[in-house]
Amino acid sequence: MAASLAAGAASAAGALSLQAPSGLQPLLEKHLAFISEAADGDLDDGRRVAVLRRARKEIAEILATEGYFKPSVEGRETPGGFAIVVEPGPRTTIADVELHFGGVVAGAAERVDALRRAWALPVGQPFRQADWDAAKQQLLDGLSLRDYAAAAITASEALIDPETASARLRVEIDSGPAFRFGALEVTGLSDYDQGLLARYQPPEPGEPYSQDRLLRYQTALQNTP
Repeated sequence: MAASLAAGAASAAGALSLQAPSGLQPLLEKHLAFISEAADGDLDDGRRVAVLRRARKEIAEILATEGYFKPSVEGRETPGGFAIVVEPGPRTTIADVELHFGGVVAGAAERVDALRRAWALPVGQPFRQADWDAAKQQLLDGLSLRDYAAAAITASEALIDPETASARLRVEIDSGPAFRFGALEVTGLSDYDQGLLARYQPPEPGEPYSQDRLLRYQTALQNTP
């Protein structure tokens, strides 16, 4: 069902409105400020064509971020003026996911299996650009925050097929080497003796790197009265 919201005064001749499914209407209104601006005053044929052309381009870009890659955007005469009518088409879903691991972690089967299970955008889920970005960041964090501080995504792609409304995802990530803590050097706490610093159980040389471990120690020192 489409929800319609007048972008200008309902009584104005030639008032412009936007009609889209209720779940997408707020998103489109948020990013299509020019529709409200165009609603001020009558719309002659030339202006309607220009508004519709711009709407088609911008609406397609916005809907693509939500997984709609084959929308229909048409202009329609209404009793109150002129409406831009949006039909988003089918939503794209994930058809396949390929995760490729390089670096030292490639030989750590349990860690790799855990990362695969934790992948946040599995087959069958709707494709959204924000979710795609978040899933890649979560995968990277799963390596870089523990053991593999230099981990990096070396390649990624989302292959979209608008005809089948499907997406095939591929990510290549390199863990780099496994890091361990070296000798710890604390600066800015010259008023405290080494015994006090040791009381908070700092990371030991040779201990596997953990950002959480380091931050907890840093927080404990900063909270020292």
